[in-house]
Amino acid sequence: MRSALIVVGAGLAVGAGLALLACGGSGGLDTVGGGTQSPDSSGSTQLIGVEDDYYQPAMDSVPTGSNVFWIWDPAGTIDVHNVTWDSGPTGATLPNPSADMKSGQYGPLVFTVPGTYTYHCTHFGTPATGNVMVGSLVVVAH
Repeated sequence: MRSALIVVGAGLAVGAGLALLACGGSGGLDTVGGGTQSPDSSGSTQLIGVEDDYYQPAMDSVPTGSNVFWIWDPAGTIDVHNVTWDSGPTGATLPNPSADMKSGQYGPLVFTVPGTYTYHCTHFGTPATGNVMVGSLVVVAH
């Protein structure tokens, strides 16, 4: 039963994300990594769902220049969560953390420095304490 709920939850998050993107989302791009690269010319977009106590997917990879969004449940039926950055590749500037939210979106972020970026929700501990709500994003040069 839990796996069915995960699939439905992820579908809602992706559907909500597409609706927000179609409406223009929250505005401009934030470039991550200290570069000035523009979004991927292919229009690559990655949506990461902020679910009830987990990110969906928890680990993902994108090419440099992709637009990355974290999408909360549009109905606001989950606990308050955020995205707080822990680490990134050497030389990369980490993004500002998201606000605490029950619905909405964080992003788009455009990552320009390849490597692994890790993040967590501050409401559910830290990676060092065995937090259950952690995520990572591997940015691959293209």
